[in-house]
Amino acid sequence: MITPPARLLLDDLVRANPAAPHDLPLPVLSLAAVARRQARGMPDRASPGLEVPTRAGWLSLHASVPEGVRSEQVAIVIQRAAPETAVALELETYDLTAGTGDRRPLTADGSLIIAPVRGQ
Repeated sequence: MITPPARLLLDDLVRANPAAPHDLPLPVLSLAAVARRQARGMPDRASPGLEVPTRAGWLSLHASVPEGVRSEQVAIVIQRAAPETAVALELETYDLTAGTGDRRPLTADGSLIIAPVRGQ
């Protein structure tokens, strides 16, 4: 079962992972596996939630196994990442974290342009 809004977001994930050999993108499959392991009481250091970049922006995914379900079903919630989460992820992606915090005001007012190419 999937809702129409979730289908649109899932399509963004599929486009972001075109080489995925399954009907579902790899982030969804790996998140479901983590939720299943945790539901069985198996220790897993991974969190049953993650953020994934797409061309349309960051998506947040969360997974859980509903109580009383004996099959391998996993409920996955997919939504656009909250703005504060997306901004933090973008800053981290381009290495504009606490150590380089002096660049953040420049980024916010448009004085600094971020390109996806990093120099060595």
